[in-house]
Amino acid sequence: MYAEVILHYIFLRSSFLSQAIKPLIFSKGRFLRFRCMCAWKLLYDVLYDAYGPVVGWEKRYHFWYERALLFDTFPIRTSMCPLPFDPENKIAQKAFANYLSIPTTKTIANLNSGLLLEDVCSTLTFYVAKPAFGGMSSGLLCVIDGLVADTGNPPDFTSKRKEALEYISRFGSSKQDFWLVEELCRDEIGCNPMRDFKFFVHSGDILAVQIMSDVQNCSSRSWPPYTYISATVDENFDLMEPWNTEENPFVRELVRNPASLTQKPACWREMVQFAKQLGTYLNIFCRVDFFATTDGAMFCELETLMNYRMISKEAAIKIKYSW
Repeated sequence: MYAEVILHYIFLRSSFLSQAIKPLIFSKGRFLRFRCMCAWKLLYDVLYDAYGPVVGWEKRYHFWYERALLFDTFPIRTSMCPLPFDPENKIAQKAFANYLSIPTTKTIANLNSGLLLEDVCSTLTFYVAKPAFGGMSSGLLCVIDGLVADTGNPPDFTSKRKEALEYISRFGSSKQDFWLVEELCRDEIGCNPMRDFKFFVHSGDILAVQIMSDVQNCSSRSWPPYTYISATVDENFDLMEPWNTEENPFVRELVRNPASLTQKPACWREMVQFAKQLGTYLNIFCRVDFFATTDGAMFCELETLMNYRMISKEAAIKIKYSW
């Protein structure tokens, strides 16, 4: 039985195959670290598939993963990702959504280097520029009337590219300096920054929707870089117990009173439909983000890498029992 489990996880998990040749070029010490990480990854995957995202194990796995600097593509996946492209690539994500006829914001340019940003954006006045492999708003530029939305200053492309590259080098040294320039969308209720609706789906089932609103940027030298108000609703837009916790440094306020809940989007049913469509197609547990714009629901991004360190106990139980 144990042999079958080991063979299953080694030969059916692409992450192991993609790393198989690395020991051939590692020193003896690094090879030992690699074997220890493979053993830990195997144990984690067995426990994960058997019991779901048990928060304690997730914390321990992340602790060791973040210190395993020899990995470039070793994923922290909720399940084996079926996508034929790097699921962190936002340019490929948009193409995938378009393939499924899910609306996305209009693309102005896809760039293979951040060095081209200034040339492309110099004639634009309303746009969003973001790194294809960025995260946590690193390198994000939202420009209105030629000025950065949150500071009122002209865009500084050099510093934004540096910020994005620092994030990319920390979380994935093999990632490319690709950038995406998009047409600026407007939230249907006029708020800026826009509200972000994060659908947690398992196959075609929506487990919860996390709403990020009233995002406030902090000092560029502080952590976290921004904070927001977090609300958790179901697919009927009824308030649920928060999936975030008070320990999450990004969360400024948890919405527990229905009177404090943001306005239900006019395109809510569209977002629910598109989230279920993506979840059914992928047939894994993932997070699908949408904006509620003046033109209806717009796909934002797809997340197949999960971090459970700051979710509530109730959320962990619900995800566990969705398996």
